[in-house]
Amino acid sequence: MPIWLIDVLYNFVGIPLMHVATVIRASWDVKARRRVRGSREATKLVSKLKKPLTHRLWFHASSMGEFEQLVPVIKRVKQHDSDLQVVVSIFSPSGIDHARNNSDVDLAVYLPWDYPLSMKSFAHQVGASVLIIDRYDLWRNLVLQTSSQCPVIVANATAPSMASSSSFRDWLADTYSRASIIHAVSESDSEILRALSPTVEVIVTPDSRVDRVLDATKMSEGIHAWKAEGRTTIVLGSTWSADEDLWHQLVDHSQNIRLIIVPHEPTDENVLRLCSQFNAVRWSTSKPSNNTHVIVDVMGSLLQIYGLADAAYVGGGFGAGIHSISEPAGYGIPLACGPKLARSREGVALHELGGLSILEKPEDVSLWIDSVVRNPDNRQKQSSIVVDYMARNTGGTAAVTHSIYRVIGHQL
Repeated sequence: MPIWLIDVLYNFVGIPLMHVATVIRASWDVKARRRVRGSREATKLVSKLKKPLTHRLWFHASSMGEFEQLVPVIKRVKQHDSDLQVVVSIFSPSGIDHARNNSDVDLAVYLPWDYPLSMKSFAHQVGASVLIIDRYDLWRNLVLQTSSQCPVIVANATAPSMASSSSFRDWLADTYSRASIIHAVSESDSEILRALSPTVEVIVTPDSRVDRVLDATKMSEGIHAWKAEGRTTIVLGSTWSADEDLWHQLVDHSQNIRLIIVPHEPTDENVLRLCSQFNAVRWSTSKPSNNTHVIVDVMGSLLQIYGLADAAYVGGGFGAGIHSISEPAGYGIPLACGPKLARSREGVALHELGGLSILEKPEDVSLWIDSVVRNPDNRQKQSSIVVDYMARNTGGTAAVTHSIYRVIGHQL
């Protein structure tokens, strides 16, 4: 299909339909309402920024998880030059508050809807020296309009899922070729991205999330008061109902195990259900001396809570795919998850190395606890694999930072 025809369909059908659907959803969904309101305000908020003393750097991420990947890069550039100004755009409501609470971010706004004129106006108002896009969120007009004004860097890049589609390949290639530098997270991703955009410099670089996780683990000592003496603590992170059902049988049959369950959606309904299901208490009303099972009813604390774990189970493996493995891996503890881990590069690698166990039924849970978590030799073996993997995958932050300074002609 010709590029111009896909552009027509994208600009006059795809984006309008997405926009209208979100506006309709906003009538009952708070997140959608915030997204609609925020996209209208974005250009106005950016226009009120004072001019930076040196450069303005624009970072874009899809949601909170992707923003977390950019945090160590933002921190590094701010430490090097406090006069730099950092603007962050987020597409999803899940990341906006997190970005606004980051002291290194001068302004965080929603990304406007990806219409050609809207994005042209927004990119002009931002007036950045460089745009850094995390992972895969290369909106067509965002890239076209911004690349004509400043260099574009893609950090933590993975190969786009449509790269193998003959209908969209040329369109994707035209989009990715507008970037100046692409940092791919693996050799396999880099091969696809080089074939897609042969004129662009593609560099294989570790995921900067690893640096973020390792930095965060060093700052989590304050949570250690919550460690349960004489009991093995297992954190179940970002769980869905299928993950929780897998562990429910353990509650009645295993002694000296404390579960800290962090549901992916900690709504009151979910928290109350889990408190009843696991005979547990809420995190917000619990105390460090409480050794019962705990249900976490607050957002944004999972990375620190993993610091309490003797072992961790990562949720999502019975649905679309497991959540972040690198977060618990930063603590060098035995890891487990459900069967669907193919979409997690870190998960696949750690499983192949022997640092991540797959649990599919309740019997697997008991076996993992007895053979790994409570077995000193096997526990140490799995932990060593995890620690070594994380150590070999640091350095992404430094590489992306170097590229930023290189394209803006600023010395490190």
